[in-house]
Amino acid sequence: QESQFELVCVCIEKSQSTHTMRLPSVSYSLLISVVIVLFQCIWLLSYNDNMGSSVVDWSEPQAQLQPEKIQWVQEESTSNMSMANLHTNEINKTISTKASTSLPKSNSDDTSNQQQEQQQQRKHEDKNSNEDKVKIVAFTDLTYAPVAKWWYERMTNLSYTTHTLILIDAPAVEHFTSIKNSSRSHYRFETQIVDNGKRRKNKVRSLWYNRILYSLNQLKSNQSLLLTDVDNVFMRYEPLSNFYDSNYDAIFALEGKFPAHIFDQMGFVLCGGMTFLKSTNATIQVMEKLLEMCDGGTKRCDDQVEWNNMLAKDMNWNSSWARHESRLVGGDMVQYGFEGVNRAFPDFKAKVWDRDFAWRGGFSTDVRCPSLETNWVAMPYNLPHDVMEDLKQFHETQKGIFGDIAKEKLARIHIWAAFCGTNGTQRVSYDGKKSGGGGVRNTLYEAVEVYKATL
Repeated sequence: QESQFELVCVCIEKSQSTHTMRLPSVSYSLLISVVIVLFQCIWLLSYNDNMGSSVVDWSEPQAQLQPEKIQWVQEESTSNMSMANLHTNEINKTISTKASTSLPKSNSDDTSNQQQEQQQQRKHEDKNSNEDKVKIVAFTDLTYAPVAKWWYERMTNLSYTTHTLILIDAPAVEHFTSIKNSSRSHYRFETQIVDNGKRRKNKVRSLWYNRILYSLNQLKSNQSLLLTDVDNVFMRYEPLSNFYDSNYDAIFALEGKFPAHIFDQMGFVLCGGMTFLKSTNATIQVMEKLLEMCDGGTKRCDDQVEWNNMLAKDMNWNSSWARHESRLVGGDMVQYGFEGVNRAFPDFKAKVWDRDFAWRGGFSTDVRCPSLETNWVAMPYNLPHDVMEDLKQFHETQKGIFGDIAKEKLARIHIWAAFCGTNGTQRVSYDGKKSGGGGVRNTLYEAVEVYKATL
């Protein structure tokens, strides 16, 4: 308004200084000159009004739009990071590039956007830092070396960076050290040598004791863990920071029905071979108690039995909703996760994953496959006996230096991919309708034939 007032004054002064405003003696030329000057003033006033309405004040609207824009860029970058393991500086570079190509901003907005970008950078740095705080570990001896290599390469292909093999016997250490020295490939490994005993059963039970011992020592050194088995089939990338940033000290996967007395008592069983453990004082207290229960003077145990015995006694689970008969599959199998608090150590809070997320089930008895959209890891049961016998005869015709155990584990992994995994020949939707034709036995044998063809 002030600029318009000044412009009017200038126009009047100009007209007065140019000609005297005495109309009786005015000439036509003078009148024309005055009219021209007035038209110029009117045009200038109109132009100034238009310019004033077209210039945008970004202080308010942009302050509202910009966080949404940055948030969108951040989500896109986070998604890319999860699939391609982008570094923090690359993510921030993407944010800066996209922000610089947006509409003009005032100086105050530039300052606000810089603060937002700095906050996003700190957030990404914290996320990456928390991702590295969780180490994925799987235990193996030389017998399971082919399966362990498959697992390791699978985790690498899914863009994980902390997965580590824990070698439990000297031949495995020698084997993987030889590979490392030859530079043929790279497998990150540590050692936790177990007592072989006189029978393989003794070695396995020593392994389970040493897995608890190793975990406890790692937790005491401020290292959080994702415990898994080498024959667990990871289907996609899931950020480990999702577990670390949660409010839970431990997260478990649902099992089948072993141990049976716990299933009868609780209506569910937890899996000993798929667990997230966060390095907290509460987790350390629970693991110390578990190690004591597992020791028994022999330093051998079944950790799944001991885990379930202890948690059934000490945990207060809010599992009523998940155990309602309307939500069970097959009449008695829990499908949905729940939470709980430890009565002995009240600071210990735990969660159970949905079965679809961390799936545990069989080939022949449970025809409901996990959802491709939500499934992160699959832990299929052993193959049916007749299929095992068929594969045993088939494997005898194949050349290999490793024993039947490793062959069976690898076969189960590949048959799972054809039966219920990536190909989904036996996939069943939530409403119980099969996605393809054929019965359970037919599709399983089809999957076996697919596996044989790959060899």
